[in-house]
Amino acid sequence: KLVMGAYPRRGLTLLVDTGLAELVLPELPALARERDEHHRHKDVYEHTQTVLEQAIDQEQERFGGPDQV
Repeated sequence: KLVMGAYPRRGLTLLVDTGLAELVLPELPALARERDEHHRHKDVYEHTQTVLEQAIDQEQERFGGPDQV
C-alpha cells in the first residue's frame, strides 16, 4: 500500500529515518550502505528512490495510475 500511495518516497524515507524499516523491510536501509560498483551512483538508496519516482510518473502518464501488475 505504501508504494501504491501518492508519495511513496515520503513513506519509505519515514520508515528508514525512524528505524522501522530495519524491522519490516531491512533491504531498504541496507541500500544506503551500498555503493555502485561502477561508481555511477554514490548512494544506491537515493538512486533507488529516484528510480521509483520515475517509474510512478511513467505509470501515471501511460496508465493513469499505478500498474498493479
